[in-house]
Amino acid sequence: MGANLQTVELDEDDGVPAEPPTRPSRRPQPRRQTWALVAGVAVLVGGLGIAQHVVDARRAAHAARFDRVPGVVLPLQAEPARLWDWPPAATVAGEAAGRVVTARVDGDGVVEAHARATGRTVWTTRLTLPEPSDADAEPGLACRPLGTAHGRVGRLVCVLSPDSPATVLDRPEEREIVVLDGDHGHVVADWTTQLQVWGVAGDLVVTASAAGDATHAWTVTANRGDGAQAWTRTLDAWHPYPLPADGGPGDGVDGDAGHVLLSAEGHAALLDARGAVLRTLEADGATGWSLTRAGALVRQAYVPVPDGTGAVTVDATIDAPHVPATTTPVWPTVDDGSAGGVLLGMAQDGLTAYDAASGRRLWSDDTSGPPDVVLGGRAYVLRDGSVAALDLASGREAWHADVPGEAAGVVFTDGRVLYVPTSDAVEAYALDDGTRAAPRPLGLLGPVAEGVAGDYAGTVDLLAPQVGVVTLAPRDGDGTFAVVG
Repeated sequence: MGANLQTVELDEDDGVPAEPPTRPSRRPQPRRQTWALVAGVAVLVGGLGIAQHVVDARRAAHAARFDRVPGVVLPLQAEPARLWDWPPAATVAGEAAGRVVTARVDGDGVVEAHARATGRTVWTTRLTLPEPSDADAEPGLACRPLGTAHGRVGRLVCVLSPDSPATVLDRPEEREIVVLDGDHGHVVADWTTQLQVWGVAGDLVVTASAAGDATHAWTVTANRGDGAQAWTRTLDAWHPYPLPADGGPGDGVDGDAGHVLLSAEGHAALLDARGAVLRTLEADGATGWSLTRAGALVRQAYVPVPDGTGAVTVDATIDAPHVPATTTPVWPTVDDGSAGGVLLGMAQDGLTAYDAASGRRLWSDDTSGPPDVVLGGRAYVLRDGSVAALDLASGREAWHADVPGEAAGVVFTDGRVLYVPTSDAVEAYALDDGTRAAPRPLGLLGPVAEGVAGDYAGTVDLLAPQVGVVTLAPRDGDGTFAVVG
């Protein structure tokens, strides 16, 4: 090459200008970094808060899942206290809208609802009673809890009488029926009807009366809580069986959400919730009929006591296909209906479970007595020296725990804890896993806790299964009970 020659580099970009060199990016401002960090923390904390709220809500719902089951009592505190005094002149009318409801006759018929925890009168309703039937008669009223379409006990049905609050009459008579709202005590409905017996089946008010001389044709009528008639059914006439000289069963109406049972004069008729006749039975004047759980019929034989007093004993057995005739029915004090079609009975080998539809034996367990509590698909039973939770479908033991001292033969619950009264205290066990909690000092014998004792004997009672309060019986016998919690 010559001295004038230079080395050159060809440009192959077809005349497109080259991009300017990329400038280095600027560093984020410190303030923006801070706000981003704060926002991230806020989102994290908010998420954790929402998650914790969901967990807390689930725990609360789990704890409260049995609160509205009839018969579930107020919790007993570690040191139980006397909450209020049950009115001595009042009769138990039941539980409605989570409150204790009482009824008494004082000039007019007075129905009152009390807050379970304090005894405070929530509402008072006065019902005008009919004129007495004669000079010696006293008007009265009888009230029962009435379910709703959703199973919640939210109303009360009362029958007003010119001479007696009895639910069974010798002949049909005109009676006024009043339905009260459990939240406020307002009269929801009232009507007058001829009745001989009456009862409650789920959310229905059921009345029945007989017509005829040599034979009796019974008519069963069901009214809803608003007074509207749901159905009426006249049964085939039957020849009444006379009651034996020593006494026997009375007529009556029994029922649940799916069944209505009329038992009268040694006969029985089982109807469904729409009034269709499912089954009729006939026995004699010394036999009555009732319902047990899962809609099974129970035969109740009234047997005279051989002591010349005219007293009778009742021998009750389940009347269901393939169930041994010696099986005694179980009526739990607390039952949320979670067992479905499982029928429970007591036999020689302890508690036995049957399939209610087929009568097939499912399982048995060596318990010392029938279960008083059926909740969440479990039966809570006492054995010798222990308490256990059994799965109702399989009989499998979910948990068991030793019971110090001798159990009193009855258990009850506040929906979270299972209480087992003994001679020294009321033992407490978690429903879920049987973990033993601190015993409550409510002895069945002798003195009781300082905050409760006073003039009250140490006798634990549930007063009435549907009310859900624990009471102590009085020493002086004036009819007053101390409600404790």
